[in-house]
Amino acid sequence: MPMESIIIAVVLFGLSGLAVFFYSKQKKKVALTVGLQELDSTTAKAGDMGLFKGKIDGTAVKVPYYEDSVAYYNYALSEQQVTTKDGKQQKRWKLIKKGKSQVPFKVVNDDVSVMVDPTEIVMQKIELYNGKAVGMNKDVFEAIQFITEGAARPDLMTKTLKLMIEGLPIGQEVTLAGKLTDEGGQLVLAKDQGLGNLYTTQNMDEIVKKEKMMVWVFLGLAVVIFGIGVWALIDGLTA
Repeated sequence: MPMESIIIAVVLFGLSGLAVFFYSKQKKKVALTVGLQELDSTTAKAGDMGLFKGKIDGTAVKVPYYEDSVAYYNYALSEQQVTTKDGKQQKRWKLIKKGKSQVPFKVVNDDVSVMVDPTEIVMQKIELYNGKAVGMNKDVFEAIQFITEGAARPDLMTKTLKLMIEGLPIGQEVTLAGKLTDEGGQLVLAKDQGLGNLYTTQNMDEIVKKEKMMVWVFLGLAVVIFGIGVWALIDGLTA
Protein backbone atom coordinates (compact mmCIF):
# COMPACT_ATOMS: atom_id res chain seq x y z
CA MET A 1 0.00 0.00 0.00
CA PRO A 2 2.80 2.54 0.71
CA MET A 3 4.08 2.26 -2.88
CA GLU A 4 0.55 2.65 -4.27
CA SER A 5 0.05 5.82 -2.20
CA ILE A 6 3.35 7.22 -3.47
CA ILE A 7 2.39 6.47 -7.09
CA ILE A 8 -1.00 8.12 -6.56
CA ALA A 9 0.78 11.15 -5.05
CA VAL A 10 3.08 11.43 -8.08
CA VAL A 11 0.08 11.28 -10.44
CA LEU A 12 -1.74 13.93 -8.41
CA PHE A 13 1.32 16.20 -8.43
CA GLY A 14 1.38 15.85 -12.20
CA LEU A 15 -2.30 16.78 -12.46
CA SER A 16 -1.69 19.71 -10.13
CA GLY A 17 1.12 20.88 -12.39
CA LEU A 18 -1.22 20.64 -15.38
CA ALA A 19 -3.80 22.76 -13.55
CA VAL A 20 -1.06 25.33 -12.80
CA PHE A 21 -0.21 25.39 -16.53
CA PHE A 22 -3.83 26.14 -17.45
CA TYR A 23 -3.98 28.70 -14.63
CA SER A 24 -0.96 30.51 -16.07
CA LYS A 25 -2.38 30.34 -19.59
CA GLN A 26 -5.74 31.65 -18.42
CA LYS A 27 -4.09 34.57 -16.59
CA LYS A 28 -2.36 35.60 -19.81
CA LYS A 29 -5.66 35.33 -21.67
CA VAL A 30 -7.39 37.56 -19.10
CA ALA A 31 -4.61 40.15 -19.34
CA LEU A 32 -4.96 40.12 -23.12
CA THR A 33 -8.76 40.40 -22.97
CA VAL A 34 -8.72 43.24 -20.43
CA GLY A 35 -6.16 45.12 -22.50
CA LEU A 36 -8.15 45.05 -25.74
CA GLN A 37 -8.72 48.55 -27.12
CA GLU A 38 -11.46 49.68 -29.46
CA LEU A 39 -10.22 49.83 -33.04
CA ASP A 40 -10.71 53.02 -35.02
CA SER A 41 -12.83 51.98 -37.98
CA THR A 42 -11.15 54.57 -40.20
CA THR A 43 -7.64 53.25 -39.56
CA ALA A 44 -8.29 49.57 -38.81
CA LYS A 45 -6.04 47.28 -40.84
CA ALA A 46 -4.93 43.67 -41.13
CA GLY A 47 -2.84 42.59 -38.16
CA ASP A 48 -4.68 44.79 -35.65
CA MET A 49 -6.21 43.07 -32.64
CA GLY A 50 -8.88 44.63 -30.46
CA LEU A 51 -12.56 45.51 -30.30
CA PHE A 52 -14.53 46.38 -33.41
CA LYS A 53 -17.96 47.90 -32.78
CA GLY A 54 -20.68 48.10 -35.39
CA LYS A 55 -24.02 46.82 -36.61
CA ILE A 56 -24.76 43.36 -37.98
CA ASP A 57 -25.32 43.16 -41.73
CA GLY A 58 -25.55 40.24 -44.11
CA THR A 59 -27.76 37.81 -45.97
CA ALA A 60 -30.94 37.17 -44.03
CA VAL A 61 -31.47 33.58 -42.88
CA LYS A 62 -34.88 32.23 -41.89
CA VAL A 63 -35.59 31.31 -38.28
CA PRO A 64 -38.95 29.95 -37.10
CA TYR A 65 -41.05 32.07 -34.71
CA TYR A 66 -38.94 35.18 -35.32
CA GLU A 67 -40.24 37.80 -37.72
CA ASP A 68 -37.20 40.06 -38.05
CA SER A 69 -34.28 39.20 -40.32
CA VAL A 70 -31.23 37.61 -38.73
CA ALA A 71 -27.71 37.15 -40.05
CA TYR A 72 -26.78 34.37 -37.63
CA TYR A 73 -28.47 31.88 -35.31
CA ASN A 74 -27.70 28.82 -33.23
CA TYR A 75 -30.24 26.35 -31.90
CA ALA A 76 -30.77 23.40 -29.58
CA LEU A 77 -33.69 20.96 -29.86
CA SER A 78 -34.27 18.81 -26.78
CA GLU A 79 -36.67 16.02 -25.84
CA GLN A 80 -38.20 15.67 -22.39
CA GLN A 81 -37.56 12.27 -20.81
CA VAL A 82 -39.60 11.06 -17.85
CA THR A 83 -38.38 8.34 -15.48
CA THR A 84 -39.78 6.97 -12.25
CA LYS A 85 -37.61 6.51 -9.16
CA ASP A 86 -38.94 5.54 -5.74
CA GLY A 87 -42.45 6.16 -6.97
CA LYS A 88 -41.66 9.71 -8.05
CA GLN A 89 -41.46 11.02 -11.60
CA GLN A 90 -38.25 12.70 -12.65
CA LYS A 91 -38.00 14.83 -15.78
CA ARG A 92 -34.91 15.85 -17.71
CA TRP A 93 -34.14 17.29 -21.12
CA LYS A 94 -32.09 15.25 -23.58
CA LEU A 95 -30.45 17.11 -26.45
CA ILE A 96 -31.58 15.77 -29.83
CA LYS A 97 -29.73 18.12 -32.11
CA LYS A 98 -27.91 21.43 -32.09
CA GLY A 99 -26.18 23.58 -34.66
CA LYS A 100 -25.70 27.05 -36.06
CA SER A 101 -25.89 28.87 -39.36
CA GLN A 102 -22.82 28.72 -41.57
CA VAL A 103 -23.33 31.88 -43.66
CA PRO A 104 -20.64 34.54 -43.05
CA PHE A 105 -21.94 37.99 -42.11
CA LYS A 106 -20.59 41.51 -41.81
CA VAL A 107 -20.31 44.01 -39.00
CA VAL A 108 -20.39 47.55 -40.37
CA ASN A 109 -19.10 50.76 -38.79
CA ASP A 110 -19.57 53.81 -41.03
CA ASP A 111 -18.12 52.77 -44.39
CA VAL A 112 -15.86 50.07 -42.96
CA SER A 113 -16.99 46.46 -42.67
CA VAL A 114 -15.43 43.30 -41.34
CA MET A 115 -16.47 39.79 -42.30
CA VAL A 116 -17.14 37.20 -39.59
CA ASP A 117 -17.01 33.43 -39.90
CA PRO A 118 -19.94 32.15 -37.80
CA THR A 119 -18.22 28.82 -37.14
CA GLU A 120 -15.58 30.61 -35.03
CA ILE A 121 -17.61 32.88 -32.80
CA VAL A 122 -18.53 32.63 -29.15
CA MET A 123 -21.65 34.74 -28.80
CA GLN A 124 -23.13 36.46 -25.81
CA LYS A 125 -26.67 35.15 -25.49
CA ILE A 126 -29.30 37.03 -27.49
CA GLU A 127 -32.37 34.84 -27.20
CA LEU A 128 -34.76 34.82 -30.15
CA TYR A 129 -37.04 31.95 -29.14
CA ASN A 130 -37.39 29.56 -26.24
CA GLY A 131 -40.48 27.41 -26.13
CA LYS A 132 -41.76 23.89 -25.78
CA ALA A 133 -44.72 22.00 -27.15
CA VAL A 134 -46.29 18.55 -27.15
CA GLY A 135 -47.54 16.43 -30.01
CA MET A 136 -48.71 17.35 -33.48
CA ASN A 137 -49.13 21.06 -33.01
CA LYS A 138 -47.69 23.83 -35.16
CA ASP A 139 -44.67 24.56 -32.96
CA VAL A 140 -43.48 20.96 -32.86
CA PHE A 141 -44.07 20.40 -36.56
CA GLU A 142 -42.19 23.55 -37.59
CA ALA A 143 -39.37 22.86 -35.12
CA ILE A 144 -38.86 19.35 -36.47
CA GLN A 145 -38.98 20.54 -40.08
CA PHE A 146 -36.49 23.31 -39.27
CA ILE A 147 -34.01 21.26 -37.27
CA THR A 148 -34.07 18.18 -39.52
CA GLU A 149 -33.87 20.21 -42.75
CA GLY A 150 -37.35 19.07 -43.75
CA ALA A 151 -36.80 15.36 -43.07
CA ALA A 152 -39.75 13.52 -41.53
CA ARG A 153 -39.26 12.53 -37.90
CA PRO A 154 -42.48 10.76 -36.84
CA ASP A 155 -40.66 9.40 -33.76
CA LEU A 156 -40.61 12.93 -32.35
CA MET A 157 -44.20 13.90 -33.11
CA THR A 158 -45.69 12.65 -29.84
CA LYS A 159 -42.94 13.81 -27.50
CA THR A 160 -42.50 16.99 -25.49
CA LEU A 161 -39.89 19.07 -27.26
CA LYS A 162 -38.09 22.27 -26.34
CA LEU A 163 -36.56 24.54 -28.94
CA MET A 164 -34.10 27.29 -28.01
CA ILE A 165 -32.80 29.70 -30.63
CA GLU A 166 -30.22 32.45 -30.16
CA GLY A 167 -29.07 34.78 -32.87
CA LEU A 168 -27.92 38.11 -34.21
CA PRO A 169 -30.68 40.14 -35.87
CA ILE A 170 -29.65 42.34 -38.78
CA GLY A 171 -29.07 45.82 -37.40
CA GLN A 172 -28.06 44.52 -33.94
CA GLU A 173 -25.25 46.54 -32.39
CA VAL A 174 -22.37 44.32 -31.27
CA THR A 175 -18.76 44.42 -30.18
CA LEU A 176 -16.34 41.99 -31.81
CA ALA A 177 -13.13 40.91 -30.12
CA GLY A 178 -10.51 39.31 -32.32
CA LYS A 179 -7.72 39.86 -34.86
CA LEU A 180 -8.15 41.44 -38.28
CA THR A 181 -6.82 39.72 -41.39
CA ASP A 182 -7.07 40.65 -45.07
CA GLU A 183 -8.61 38.19 -47.50
CA GLY A 184 -8.77 39.54 -51.03
CA GLY A 185 -9.21 43.13 -49.93
CA GLN A 186 -11.91 42.29 -47.36
CA LEU A 187 -11.13 42.71 -43.67
CA VAL A 188 -11.97 39.52 -41.78
CA LEU A 189 -12.13 39.20 -38.02
CA ALA A 190 -10.65 35.91 -36.84
CA LYS A 191 -9.89 34.36 -33.48
CA ASP A 192 -6.43 35.00 -32.11
CA GLN A 193 -4.24 32.25 -30.67
CA GLY A 194 -3.69 34.15 -27.44
CA LEU A 195 -7.29 35.27 -27.04
CA GLY A 196 -8.52 31.77 -27.74
CA ASN A 197 -11.91 32.70 -29.19
CA LEU A 198 -13.58 35.20 -31.46
CA TYR A 199 -16.17 36.92 -29.29
CA THR A 200 -19.33 38.56 -30.52
CA THR A 201 -20.88 40.40 -27.62
CA GLN A 202 -22.75 43.49 -26.54
CA ASN A 203 -20.84 43.78 -23.28
CA MET A 204 -17.17 42.79 -22.94
CA ASP A 205 -17.40 43.20 -19.16
CA GLU A 206 -19.34 39.93 -18.94
CA ILE A 207 -16.72 38.13 -21.03
CA VAL A 208 -13.91 39.45 -18.82
CA LYS A 209 -15.81 38.39 -15.69
CA LYS A 210 -16.15 34.81 -16.96
CA GLU A 211 -12.51 34.62 -18.01
CA LYS A 212 -11.39 35.86 -14.57
CA MET A 213 -13.59 33.26 -12.90
CA MET A 214 -11.81 30.51 -14.85
CA VAL A 215 -8.48 31.75 -13.45
CA TRP A 216 -9.72 31.02 -9.91
CA VAL A 217 -11.18 27.67 -11.00
CA PHE A 218 -7.81 26.46 -12.32
CA LEU A 219 -5.99 27.83 -9.27
CA GLY A 220 -8.46 26.13 -6.92
CA LEU A 221 -8.07 22.81 -8.73
CA ALA A 222 -4.29 23.07 -8.54
CA VAL A 223 -4.35 23.72 -4.79
CA VAL A 224 -6.89 20.98 -4.01
CA ILE A 225 -5.16 18.33 -6.13
CA PHE A 226 -1.75 19.27 -4.73
CA GLY A 227 -3.13 19.03 -1.18
CA ILE A 228 -4.54 15.56 -1.83
CA GLY A 229 -1.19 14.57 -3.36
CA VAL A 230 0.68 15.71 -0.24
CA TRP A 231 -1.71 13.71 1.93
CA ALA A 232 -1.23 10.60 -0.24
CA LEU A 233 2.57 11.01 -0.12
CA ILE A 234 2.62 11.37 3.67
CA ASP A 235 0.30 8.38 3.99
CA GLY A 236 2.63 6.31 1.80
CA LEU A 237 5.80 7.31 3.64
CA THR A 238 4.38 6.77 7.11
CA ALA A 239 2.52 3.51 6.44
